[in-house]
Amino acid sequence: MQSPCKQLCRIEDDVCIGCNRTLYEVAAWSRLTDEERLRIMGTLDNPNRIEEGHALQNPKRRKFT
Repeated sequence: MQSPCKQLCRIEDDVCIGCNRTLYEVAAWSRLTDEERLRIMGTLDNPNRIEEGHALQNPKRRKFT
């Protein structure tokens, strides 16, 4: 499976501006199934992918309210 990495790695607001993946998606990439990777790659062109809930959620990250 190809990686969407474009070698333009710079993180802003927990998202890589090169490939539009979240930090969690970048870190988990090698452990994901091909199906999970394809699903993520299919959403990377959407600038609102995170707001629309298309990003892979980190199950260990606590949300503070």
